[in-house]
Amino acid sequence: FESTPYAQWMKKVIHFGGGDDQQQQQQFLNYLNTFAGIITKPYFGANVYTFLKSTPAPIQITLADSVKNLINTGVSLMTFFGHASGSNFDVNLDAPSDYSNYGKYPMIIGDACFSGDIFEPEGEAISNTSEQFTLENPGAIAFLATDDLGVAGYLFNYTTYFYQDIDTLFWRKPIAKSLQNTIGKCYAALPSDIINTMTILEMTLNGDPAITFMAKDSLPDYAVTDTSVYFTPANVTTQLDSFKVNVVVYNLAEAVTQPVQVSVTRIFPGGQTQSYLKTFPHVYYQDTLSITMPVNNQIGVGLNKFTVSVDPNNFCKELTKVNNNLNQPASLLISSGDIVPIFPYQFAIIPTDTVTLKASTGNPNAPSRRYIFQMDTTIFFNSPWLKSQVVSSPGGVVCANQWNWQNTPPGTPFWNLHPVNNNPHRPLKLHSGEPVKFSPAQKAAVPSPAMKPIAEKPAMGAAISNANSPAAKPAQAGARPGIGEQQGMMQTVATQTPVRHVVTPPPSFLFRDSTVYYWRVMRDTNDFKDFFWEESSFQYITGKTGWAQAHYYQFDNNYYTYISSDIPHRRWLFSPTGATLQCNTYGVPLPQFWSNIGKLFATEYLLNLTTEGTGGCQATNQLMVAVIDGVSLQPWFSGNPNYQFGQANGAGNPNGCLLGNKFVFWTNNASQMTAMKNMLKAVPAGDYILIYSFVEANFKHWADTSVRSQITALGGPGSGTLASYSDTVPWIFLAKKGSPLSAMNVVGIGPLDSLHLTVNLSNNEDFGSNLSPVIGPAQHWDSLSWRQHPLVNPNRDSARLNIMGIDNSDNSTMLFRNIAPQVANMYLSSINPKIYPRLQLMEYTKDTLTHTPSQMNKWQVFFTPVPEVAVNPSILYPSQAAYFHEDTLQEGDSIKYQTVVQNISPYTMDSMAYNAWVLDGANVSHYLPVKHTKILLPGDTTMLTAKTSSLAYPGANSIWFEVNPAAQPLTRPEEYHFNNFAWENFFVQSDKINPLLDVTFDGVHILNNDIVSPHPTILITLKDLNQFLLLNSPANFAVFIRNVNTPVATPVTVGNQMTFTPAVLPDNSCKLIYTPVLTDGTYELTVQAKNSAGVMSGPNAYVIDFQVINKSMISDVMNYPNPFTTSTRFVFTLTGDQVPTYFKIQIMTVTGKVIREITKDELGPIHIGRNITEFAWDGTDRFGDRVATGLYLYRVVTSIDGQSLDHYATQADQFFTDGWGKMYMLK
Repeated sequence: FESTPYAQWMKKVIHFGGGDDQQQQQQFLNYLNTFAGIITKPYFGANVYTFLKSTPAPIQITLADSVKNLINTGVSLMTFFGHASGSNFDVNLDAPSDYSNYGKYPMIIGDACFSGDIFEPEGEAISNTSEQFTLENPGAIAFLATDDLGVAGYLFNYTTYFYQDIDTLFWRKPIAKSLQNTIGKCYAALPSDIINTMTILEMTLNGDPAITFMAKDSLPDYAVTDTSVYFTPANVTTQLDSFKVNVVVYNLAEAVTQPVQVSVTRIFPGGQTQSYLKTFPHVYYQDTLSITMPVNNQIGVGLNKFTVSVDPNNFCKELTKVNNNLNQPASLLISSGDIVPIFPYQFAIIPTDTVTLKASTGNPNAPSRRYIFQMDTTIFFNSPWLKSQVVSSPGGVVCANQWNWQNTPPGTPFWNLHPVNNNPHRPLKLHSGEPVKFSPAQKAAVPSPAMKPIAEKPAMGAAISNANSPAAKPAQAGARPGIGEQQGMMQTVATQTPVRHVVTPPPSFLFRDSTVYYWRVMRDTNDFKDFFWEESSFQYITGKTGWAQAHYYQFDNNYYTYISSDIPHRRWLFSPTGATLQCNTYGVPLPQFWSNIGKLFATEYLLNLTTEGTGGCQATNQLMVAVIDGVSLQPWFSGNPNYQFGQANGAGNPNGCLLGNKFVFWTNNASQMTAMKNMLKAVPAGDYILIYSFVEANFKHWADTSVRSQITALGGPGSGTLASYSDTVPWIFLAKKGSPLSAMNVVGIGPLDSLHLTVNLSNNEDFGSNLSPVIGPAQHWDSLSWRQHPLVNPNRDSARLNIMGIDNSDNSTMLFRNIAPQVANMYLSSINPKIYPRLQLMEYTKDTLTHTPSQMNKWQVFFTPVPEVAVNPSILYPSQAAYFHEDTLQEGDSIKYQTVVQNISPYTMDSMAYNAWVLDGANVSHYLPVKHTKILLPGDTTMLTAKTSSLAYPGANSIWFEVNPAAQPLTRPEEYHFNNFAWENFFVQSDKINPLLDVTFDGVHILNNDIVSPHPTILITLKDLNQFLLLNSPANFAVFIRNVNTPVATPVTVGNQMTFTPAVLPDNSCKLIYTPVLTDGTYELTVQAKNSAGVMSGPNAYVIDFQVINKSMISDVMNYPNPFTTSTRFVFTLTGDQVPTYFKIQIMTVTGKVIREITKDELGPIHIGRNITEFAWDGTDRFGDRVATGLYLYRVVTSIDGQSLDHYATQADQFFTDGWGKMYMLK
């Protein structure tokens, strides 16, 4: 028990409250609330669940699944306060043998009479409550309760002391220690009170007195799990301004009062990150952090991921740090009602002179809407050549076909355009299956743009040879490298058989070789005014595929460092920049660390108001060093492999310190201070160095004092001056290495001083860089071509090109370095696309004379693109298309969802995995088994299917697909992923209709206190209208029987005397057959039932009293009604366990003449107990003739196997004389 690893269940406590009436129930609840107020505080920090009795019945049946689930998942303490006999509480807890809590055993405190009486005679074991719960496998590990009568107030005092002891004084000590102290405090409080002494002596522990709560080290253990993160609302769209990220943080071990930091980092779909740091005052059991984040329509649309780290700066000592981070980032898809260009992808090179433009809607299930496509040779879309097309289409992939373009000079209203129906279900004329081809005459009739090529066709030259680069394959002069392979590839694509072959009209126009085309798409503003154009561009080069930026405006959104665009003159210029540095630090004496934790969390430095480093690492004196590059004005990262000096927060996190843009050095550690000295030596001249203290600067006691000389060399105070400063004051130092006059030295006066420094930093203006967007992914890398020219003459520019490879983990590696402009063309076939599926280009340019950067003409990377798939539910005919069973389901019904994925590219897509999951109302994802698609040829489609039960998902939910998810064995590279998702919202109506419970005794619905057989067949039937959740478990019932002379009922379970028959659809009805053997007496039968959804058969249990008399007797038989006119029946009571074998009623006149004899067979069924015959005498004689009006006499003759039955006395005996009764027939 003590060696069990800490887990959340160990801090769960259940309280049960009983009581005879409302006043007593409230009193017991007050007692339990007092206990809860103790144990929820340090050191236990429990989460208390309270369940209360709500009826005055002697016993209330507890069938709530929440109680059983809690016990089965584990609780450490269960306390009951109420009434009990030796075998049951007045709130029934179900049989412990029904629990499934192996290895997660609670201690039980029973504040109730006799519940701890373990001193039963041999042969009656497991008969009392204590022994029922301390079983070998299920149940409890210890049971503390009184073995005799208990008085509520004294039990409350005893338990209060015990709670205080296990939570504080004797925390993590054996419970025997707590019990000893509890007994001492109880006696000392009321030493002369006999009831107090009785309570102390009668409290009995059934269990090992050495067991200990939370026996491991006295430390907290903060944790997050993959279900800790949820979002509000669950579905986020661009129509919202913001959303909330909620993070549940747990403490699995000791509860202590200390602040706990939580870092949440949002990773945008494009890879950008944004971090948030929040602080809890404490976490005893669990707490929830909520952060409001903007949707950010510009970069937030798509799959956002969120990482969480608890105590990222390692301020808190814990049992372990392994559970302080999510195993996998939490994901949130931010969907958009907008439409995004996807093919040709941004900056694509296409090989053909016609193309069908394709765009994906943010919501693949969007209804049919109008979308506007435009194409032009300028990014401003205002040339006379401007083409437009309006398409009406449902959600998914929307296409602008090559034959539907209309000339639209600038200013043409969109409503003047003829919309094209993009519905693929319109009638189509099939042809022979050959690819569509156009004759030279047809192509000659198609207009081309009247403009000159923007850039000349690439002419390949000699390849680069560089000592720092891999050997490059030389290209043949005057040839396009790889053209043969590209032509062969295109021939393969051209002969692919389309999914459906149609006769198409000739294209509206043909592209001009090497020309860049801009295109854009937008939802029609007549539908919704707040949508904006989404733009893309491509270049047509005959027979080539790849990526290119070959027009000035294509470079607009590159990542520039110290370079800006001069748009009116279509050129680039150097743009020297600056940065504002702020540093805040606070003096805090080390002994006051925890009381000033808020100040220490506020210790930070910022660049341009962005926090780059905050807090420190562990509760010790330390110096923070930040290095800011003098050119980029970007800080060094402590995890960079090139910057490992031995800092506390270095790569590999050797000291559990958070990596970041600051370097941590502990002043009392000689190796750390030596590492700081070595770092200051290694910083290049021109870079800025910031040093500031965390907690105390500790000037006099630096473990390696030689670091002082390095600070002096930077322009700081001399070694003697540094050593003369007070240890306890804060400190900030800033200098630009190589410029001693730039040094700034700020020293506090007192130990609680606050220091704040704000400085403007500047860089040079003769250097800059141009970083391309990520290129690819690629199936095969072919070649590179790039051109640039100087802005002014004579040429003093220095330009170099680097090529970085990006692996599948988004790590960037330099593949080719310092490529000179003279090497304008080179092969890239040596790059393995399986290792580096994506590339990125970086141009460095420098000009110290004219201060102008080189001007980029173009850079082009030729390669074979990867296939691209997209959710496109409208592509197939309606009978084959997306399907969703119901958006409103009855609980138990199946959730059935299917949608369509299409290969929208000209390349074959291999088999892919796809995930399906249900996102429930608590924002928890429930994944279904992973499935796989078939191989998809160009244009081919496949179905994604999912089916699961709705039983576990009451309320609002959604079901999701993700095709080609990351980190799967069959993950295939793609250009886009946002259009690989599909979802539908649905609502599960909880089953709230009560099932019908029916109980009969030997086939009869008895009345209260009726007599029944000593061996009755009690049929308990439960019928439910739900056709999806079968009644197939005896656990749906709770049956108790009690002799009214005993205080507590006995539970009845399936066994020798009870059998269960499950339901079979369509009649969802199950039954229990209970055949007890009963002695004489009055009994109470209690039955409660629920359906498979947990809905009870009624607010109250079925309760009925009945009598058992084993001796066979019969009461006087009365006729009813009496007098009568048309007919009369016979009423009587039988006792015993057998009905008479002979039964005859004789009716005669007052003169003694028998006019009618009624036999047992005529009377119909009779049974033990109260009988009313089915037979009714209609006043006729044995010949069928009606007798005269008047008075008649009758008697009953009965026997069982020849033995007559004794008389059973009733109040009706006064109307009989020696067994003779009278009846009167009226006209």
